[in-house]
Amino acid sequence: MNLRKCLHSLGMPFLILSFFTFLFGVEVKAQTQNPDIERYRAQLDSTYLKARSLCDADSTGKLAKNWVSLSNAFTAIMDESELKEKYRHLDFQMETSKILKQALKLDKKGEFLQSIQSTLAFNTIDLSNMGLASMEAGRKHNSVADAEKAIELFALCLDDYKETGSAQKIVDSYWKEEDLDWKWIRFYKAVCLRMAKKESEAEKEYLTLIKLGWTVPIVFLELSNLQIENSKLDEAIKTLVLGNEQNVEDIKIACNLAKIYVKTDQLKKAEALMKNFIQHRGENVEVALTTALVYEKKRDFKKADAFFKAIYKSDPNEVVINQTYAGYLLRKALAADKMDAEEYAQQAYNLLAHAIDLSPNNVLIQNEWAGVKTKYPKVYRVAESD
Repeated sequence: MNLRKCLHSLGMPFLILSFFTFLFGVEVKAQTQNPDIERYRAQLDSTYLKARSLCDADSTGKLAKNWVSLSNAFTAIMDESELKEKYRHLDFQMETSKILKQALKLDKKGEFLQSIQSTLAFNTIDLSNMGLASMEAGRKHNSVADAEKAIELFALCLDDYKETGSAQKIVDSYWKEEDLDWKWIRFYKAVCLRMAKKESEAEKEYLTLIKLGWTVPIVFLELSNLQIENSKLDEAIKTLVLGNEQNVEDIKIACNLAKIYVKTDQLKKAEALMKNFIQHRGENVEVALTTALVYEKKRDFKKADAFFKAIYKSDPNEVVINQTYAGYLLRKALAADKMDAEEYAQQAYNLLAHAIDLSPNNVLIQNEWAGVKTKYPKVYRVAESD
């Protein structure tokens, strides 16, 4: 009781003194620990260098234990900030993959199999996460270099995954929590190939996934979009027809297929396809836009106009709505007299300008916008307030 009163009477000065005493104690403790940390780093560095030297000197390539030791030391270095900085010139995950697969190759008797496969499983997870980060950076900065890095990481990730053996369940469990699996990793690799302008390789990856029985709608949409960009409309139709068969209720696949039917003068097929989704016209923009395009193709401009105006009014800040509506107006301009054509072009010009504001990195829309100015020099951008 007397001690409590004494402490209370000391008040804040005592607390401040206690605080500085605590800090001094921590500092002293850290200083006494520091030699141990330095010793640990030195030992770890020495172990790594020795293991590396033994592996380099092993001309026979038969000593799996050296590669396992190198792997263990290298993994420990990745968890030690100062040593990781020292070896920052190395690509840690890729280097780990090479070391582990060499150890796996040399471990003829399977003495180290479980250890190697477990470490490889965790490295596979790291590679997938790094690949996703590089892909996102590529998208954000429109960077081919980041996309190419992601391709390399995803390819190595898939290669390592095949070698994880019984430890593959570690990877599967982690990926499941992230809504991933090896097919998604391969799909993202294809996406990055496309970002890196390696379109033929991307197309092969998409086709392989479909041949392997992957029926997720996005793979059909991505592949058909790539085929459309390369003017392969027949191939795009085949892709979307197959996608529609595998995903009969997917609105996006149906609408994309119907749009190509409209573009290739297969109006009856487009109408038949859209009848299955007529109940969604009121709440789904894709269905409404596609329906408007069907009416345009039938030359029922009264209904087409009504649809486009209603769709635009429902969401004037949707890029696709602005772009599609602008395209419709430009097609009307081609068939109109000079005065009406200028008016339609002016409306389209501003719709595309707004679309660019909403999606500033969309090169396709920028080219369309510039094309309007070239064809109709009198158009000008109207301020938002106007």
